[in-house]
Amino acid sequence: MAGPRSVESRLDLGYAQLMMALSNRSRVTATGLTLALILCFVFHTSGLAQTSELVRAERLRAATQLLDTSSDTEDVSLEAPVDPDTYRLVPGDRLLVGIWGDRPESYRTVVTPDGHLVVPDLLAVDVRNLTLSAARDAARTALAPLYPRKPVELHLLGLGNFRVAVTGAVSKPGLYDLNGTQRLSDLLREAEGVRKEASLRRIRIRSNDEALVDLEPSGAMTHGREVDHASWYVNGDLDANPHLRPGDTVEVPTRESFVEVGGAVGGAPGILAEEKDTPRLETNRPEEPDRIRVEWVRGDQIGDVLAMAGGLGNGASGTAILISADGTQTELDLFDPSDLAREVNAFSKLQVEEEDRWIYVVGAVRTPGRYPYVPGLSPREYVLLAGGETENGRSNGWQFEDPDGKSRNIDRVVLVEPGSTLRVPERRSYWISRVLAPLSSAAAITISVVALLDRR
Repeated sequence: MAGPRSVESRLDLGYAQLMMALSNRSRVTATGLTLALILCFVFHTSGLAQTSELVRAERLRAATQLLDTSSDTEDVSLEAPVDPDTYRLVPGDRLLVGIWGDRPESYRTVVTPDGHLVVPDLLAVDVRNLTLSAARDAARTALAPLYPRKPVELHLLGLGNFRVAVTGAVSKPGLYDLNGTQRLSDLLREAEGVRKEASLRRIRIRSNDEALVDLEPSGAMTHGREVDHASWYVNGDLDANPHLRPGDTVEVPTRESFVEVGGAVGGAPGILAEEKDTPRLETNRPEEPDRIRVEWVRGDQIGDVLAMAGGLGNGASGTAILISADGTQTELDLFDPSDLAREVNAFSKLQVEEEDRWIYVVGAVRTPGRYPYVPGLSPREYVLLAGGETENGRSNGWQFEDPDGKSRNIDRVVLVEPGSTLRVPERRSYWISRVLAPLSSAAAITISVVALLDRR
């Protein structure tokens, strides 16, 4: 029968093998680890009986804690791994304190509502408003006297929730639960989006610890900071979509000032701009795109307005006309950086000129006007787009004018170029009758007058 020393040696060997399996638990299931633990203690039952109670309790505690941490995670959708240098701990965050060495120890803990990290039976560390990296340094400093030669690590296991209030022009104002990785856009989605009249460019975020700042044109002082959230949708600017913190209040105001944009622009999503109500002609020809109103804030440049309007659209010529609120007109080159950097005032109008990608159909057609140029269409098909000839329009002898002003008969037209004008003249007999009709009316009136005079 083996002596106490040999039994303890066997127990040490089994314990070392168990610790190795537990330290590599990412490759072993929790069930497998549990089975290994049971087999180890069954195999060494006689040895455990001869081991001191203090050693046995210590080893069981370490093994159990390591095993339990294998299930202390949850599925959370993250945009990227948490950056320990920027992520700030919030109450409810779950962490693992690892003290590594020949006999590793670990402690699961949570950030308390008053902002402390409590390591059971050891100490409490104040981590209020600290990043994960700073909290790790604070934990190492606090535990150094107890573990002078052992490395201490701090790992985030789960995210705590906190509440943020949102008010103003959102579909459902109220309090919503967020975690420390979520942003302003997540809060607006929880509130079921913003209303049509909402301003995304002047969203105010107020925190309890922020000082008074000047946000108003009048110079009034108020709490909070303003966020131009539209820059997140247009440019993907993360600074315009900040993380939120416990105690934040988000206010979404309504729009106040606009710049009206028309012409060849790409078209902005409804969350950034709104279509201006314009009367429509009841015809069967295509209409020009609606003019849109883009929200304006101080300091906006032509490039900013264009970006929020969807950028240059297909067929844009690269030039634009800026009409200020007082009626002053300025021609702009949209490929010139200095023109794009030109500041624009509230209630201005920006008309983005289009390339000559139209065919103009005029004369004796049912709906004269301009029609989109489609390569390959014949003059006859453009006349049909305009509703066809009127009852007085000619079916032949049409006139075609090139963009350079040169006129040709329709029979000689081989290629229809953008910017051309197709004219359908009236029939000659109708022209003669239209000229003679007033003359015949005048003659009838003269005869009537003469007849009345003869009766006298």
